[in-house]
Amino acid sequence: MKKIISFEIVGLYVLRCTFNNGVVRDLDISTFMDKKGKYSGKIFDEKTFRSVKLGELGQLYWDGIAEMKDINGNIIPVEYDICPDFAYMNSVILSKIPC
Repeated sequence: MKKIISFEIVGLYVLRCTFNNGVVRDLDISTFMDKKGKYSGKIFDEKTFRSVKLGELGQLYWDGIAEMKDINGNIIPVEYDICPDFAYMNSVILSKIPC
């Protein structure tokens, strides 16, 4: 499985991701995310977009912009994430760094 090991914001909705195989790719979320989606649409707010974090499994995520119900029916905020494999397949290669 691919993992993102680091990233930087290089443009509006564009993340430059370095993967654990040494490949650097640009991920433009505007090419695949729904701007009108219940949760994905929130990421198109620039401040929210810039709050992206890197998770332990190499995923990109935004805290608390999605929601789910707990066993008692209470709505609780949860993270919204992008799987590293999905990010790899939906990004543009820039370079390969020797591992």
